[in-house]
Parts: sequence; structure tokens; C-alpha cells
Amino acid sequence: MKIALLRNLYISLLIVILAACRSEIMNPDELVVAPESKKGGGSEIVTLNADAFIRRAFIKKKASAGYRMTASVSNSEPDTVHIIDVKIKASKGAPSPTIKKFTLYWEKSEPKAEVSSFSSDELDFVEDAVGKTYEVSYTMLNAQGKKIGKVKKKNITVEPPEANLPVLESIRITNSSGKQWICEIVISDPSNIIDNAEVEFLDEYSGPAPNPTIVSLSFAGEINLGQELYTGILSFEGDPTKTNYPLLVSGNAKDIKIFTIETSSTPAYSDL
Repeated sequence: MKIALLRNLYISLLIVILAACRSEIMNPDELVVAPESKKGGGSEIVTLNADAFIRRAFIKKKASAGYRMTASVSNSEPDTVHIIDVKIKASKGAPSPTIKKFTLYWEKSEPKAEVSSFSSDELDFVEDAVGKTYEVSYTMLNAQGKKIGKVKKKNITVEPPEANLPVLESIRITNSSGKQWICEIVISDPSNIIDNAEVEFLDEYSGPAPNPTIVSLSFAGEINLGQELYTGILSFEGDPTKTNYPLLVSGNAKDIKIFTIETSSTPAYSDL
């Protein structure tokens, strides 16, 4: 009687252990590297334990011509997504795209963040599309051309191009008449943002004091394509030609400072 009871208990315990081992082996979390394939809608879809998803997508007008679309994809396996097929549809009142289907190709990956970027420069519109909204459908594909997850849809508003910010090219303080000193600066401003400039003399100098210490400069013309000249008149309490003056130069759009840079200049007499 006791022997039969112990045998039954042993068999029950063995069944429990085998069931636990089978459950551990079949844990779907351990099968990400061998995804299940399902048939649906006539095309094969790869289902991942951690499904890839579009983290961010945007369409930006390029400064030259055309538009650039970029999508950032998050996934536990950075190499899972190979390309992204895109379909784009205009909302009411938005200009039509010149193409309605195109592909985003891999651009770069950030392994630590498990993010990959995909982009395309194929997109264009029949008219300026900045500020207009489009419905975009994304189909992510692996290297074998099989769909990953479901089609993702997003409404995207087209962004303007990034402005080419102005840059200070040069500065000089000259005197050609023997009386007036003129401050001249050249600013590279291809986006035509700047409309006035300002020069401030800092205190760290050991020569004649400038008067005034802050000089407003006005637009004096374009010297090259995208390069603008700004000038202003100033004076010194003595001969400044042997002094290097530390300066703070700012380019402004009305009352807003677009850039400020610290530099220096040594005044010089000029025959020009």
C-alpha cells in the first residue's frame, strides 16, 4: 500500500517537473531570434516579440530643392528593419506629391539607443507644401522583403528648411580721411536674416578710449552673393593704431540678436 502511494507521488512529481521544463523551453520571450510567420492578406507578415515601431517621422523642405523624409525606427533588434516602403496622400487643400509611393533606405543607427534612421530625397510636390498635412503609410520590411508588423499610419505636417544662420566673415576699423574712423564688418547672410549690426568695445584694452563704446552699424550694400557689408562711424581719444581692441559683435534682426561673437581688431590708416 505504501509502495503504491509513493510510486503515485513520484509519478505526479515527475509530471510537474517535465511540464515546467517544457513551459520554460517554449517561453515566447526566448524566441525573438526565430520569429513566427503568419499568412494574412496574401502577404507574409513577420511577428516579433518586440515589434518595431516608428518613433518619429518628418518631412522637411530642403534649402536647395525638393523635400526630405526621415523616419526613426525603434526595435530591440537594430538590424531587423531593412527598408521602409511609403505611401503618401494629400489632405484637403494640400498640393499633390509628384510621387505617391517611394522607399526610405537605411541612413544610420544608434546601437545604444536601439534606433535606426531611414530617409529619402525623392519626394517633391507640385507647389510649396510647407505647413500642409499629409497622411503617410509606412510598411517596414526585413532583408528578405517580408513585412514586419502592421502598416503604420501618421499625419505629418511639412516643415520649412533650416535657415542658414548668418556668420561674421571679417571686421576692420580704418581711417582714410585723417578725421573719421569707420568700422566695417562683413556678414555672410544667405537667408537674408540680418538687417543691422552692433559693435561693443570691451574694457580689456590699454590704448585710447573709443567714443562711443557701442557703435550701431547700418547696411551699406552687398559685396558678394550672400555677403553683406555693415558700417558705422566712431572716434578715439588719441591714436588707436597700436592698440588691439577686444570687441563684441552682434548681428540683429530688428531688435533681436541673431548672433553674438567676441573678436578683436586693430585700427589702421588706409589710403582706400
